[in-house]
Amino acid sequence: MRPASAVKPMERKSPPRRDATIYQRNFSVSTAERIRALVGGPPAYMLRRRKIEDLETSIVSAIRAHEEKTQARLDPRAAPAALKRAVSSLRALVEAHNKYYPIEANLPIDPRTGELVEFGKRWSPEPLPTFEDLIARAHQSSSG
Repeated sequence: MRPASAVKPMERKSPPRRDATIYQRNFSVSTAERIRALVGGPPAYMLRRRKIEDLETSIVSAIRAHEEKTQARLDPRAAPAALKRAVSSLRALVEAHNKYYPIEANLPIDPRTGELVEFGKRWSPEPLPTFEDLIARAHQSSSG
């Protein structure tokens, strides 16, 4: 018979711990895709979207500043030339975004309807901004 000191109590093994920084995901990213993302930077549609947002914000700020300076509501037909050029550039960026975004973002097509799908919903192009929309936005942001 063995001495009591030689008998070890039954050790209970706990399940392996999971590292909290490792998230489960339902997709995998290949090494080549990771390298392309690191080297290539953000996709063109993201950069373009950022330019659209920044330009739109600067136009709205310029409209507000112009109206504060003149103490009158901005008439789109009599807008300063710089504002007209900025709105024209904004419209061109939105047109380019609407044209190339589905391809660059690799949006899937619903086989039943033939429509582009984004985040599970039907994709529709961004509406082209107008002076009136931007003026209304300037008034909305200055009053709220």
